[in-house]
Amino acid sequence: MSTRRLFSRVVLLTFLALLPLAAQDSDFKPIRFPPKYRGHLQGFCVDDDAIYMSFTSMMVKADYNGNILLEKPIESHAGDICLHEGKIYIAHSVRAKGAGAGSFVTILDTDFNQLNRIPLPKTPRPDGIGFLNGSFFIGQDEFGKDPHPTNYIHQYDENFVFQKSHTVEIGNTHYGVQTIAGFNNELWMGFYMNPRKYGICRFDASVVFQEGFASPGASEGLCEAPPSRRGPFPRLIVSSNINETKDGVRLFGTLLRFYEFDGEKLNRLK
Repeated sequence: MSTRRLFSRVVLLTFLALLPLAAQDSDFKPIRFPPKYRGHLQGFCVDDDAIYMSFTSMMVKADYNGNILLEKPIESHAGDICLHEGKIYIAHSVRAKGAGAGSFVTILDTDFNQLNRIPLPKTPRPDGIGFLNGSFFIGQDEFGKDPHPTNYIHQYDENFVFQKSHTVEIGNTHYGVQTIAGFNNELWMGFYMNPRKYGICRFDASVVFQEGFASPGASEGLCEAPPSRRGPFPRLIVSSNINETKDGVRLFGTLLRFYEFDGEKLNRLK
């Protein structure tokens, strides 16, 4: 083979090798959803195909370019959500008057068709929800807006049979655990804290506090990145609130950003 042909082949192979890296880098751009919903984002989950979001009383499905694929109303208050084996699980505190009110896990398919609704009598006012190692972990809004140092997380098996309660104390918070994501044999959580001591907290699989990070804030949702966007270090997506007032009505959207945990700190990818 001539030197020129060998050089051309090396250049071509190098170019082809770099193509996936360029595409991978573009996969981490922030994803913006402009304000249009009357309730703020409570939580979200993802797979390789779509992003699924709970805006309190509206379920929204979108692609990674920010295009809305599906919107479907849901009874308020639809809190945090998680994805497990192709199903969406909602920490659902139904506040309508009448016999339908109460605390539930509502289970949907990825087109938001309801598959089941399971009462949670041991977890009034559920909010955060995540799945790890065969268990669901659900946060309870015990104290409301008043500052409180103690939060409760209830552990259930895959059939929502109650297992145990965990007590979490990280400093003064408002409301309950807002969002929970289970991955890498850990539980990551977001809380409302004012002043904000931690934006994200990391717990082990036994719900023992490991460390907190001042930034980014994750009180409105976080989850593990989908399989096609994972890497050698744990990657997660964190939401930030966007809102504006139109004709006297406050509307909400969100901005989703990718982060990577290198074992010491969270680094934004784009």
